[in-house]
Amino acid sequence: MPFFYKGDLVVTIHDFMNDFYLEKGYYRNNVFRLLKLYYFKHIEKLAVKKSKLIVTNSLSIKEELLRRYGNKNVLVTGLGNSVNGISVPSKKKKTFCFYCVAGYYPHKGHLGVIDLVELLFSKYKIDITLCFRGNPGDKKYFNSILDRIRQSPCRERIVIEDYAKELSVSEIYANASVMILLSEYEGFGL
Repeated sequence: MPFFYKGDLVVTIHDFMNDFYLEKGYYRNNVFRLLKLYYFKHIEKLAVKKSKLIVTNSLSIKEELLRRYGNKNVLVTGLGNSVNGISVPSKKKKTFCFYCVAGYYPHKGHLGVIDLVELLFSKYKIDITLCFRGNPGDKKYFNSILDRIRQSPCRERIVIEDYAKELSVSEIYANASVMILLSEYEGFGL
């Protein structure tokens, strides 16, 4: 965001994750992270105020933008609305393979996914494997997931796959019976 630029400005806003973190009180004990969040909140306000056009990737983010900032000129590209080329395996699997594809951040709901898999396995005797895949964003949160898995009665059924950015979405999803995301907030979730 150029602070002193005087010409017409077009900005892209993917989501309001910084606002979400601030509103929910995430990272309130981490001064560096809080400063970073407030800095980006300031940049966001400047960008929205100065821009002639705001480009975003989904209708939900456009609606959130309008709720937060009022009437603005917004173009939705649709990047967050669909994923092409995903094939569904035709053969029936005896085991349900749940996939949770999400970066390791507290709002993504990984711990709730573990609770759900434990319930489905223990109460309903459903044969489930749970695979987590995502970038290791928040190390402290990632370690809490590892601790929770170690304590789980389903620990033998839970796998954390290596983050492999070279794989396509189709390749990742082809292994899943069910995709699950219990995120509290998504802006650009593909």
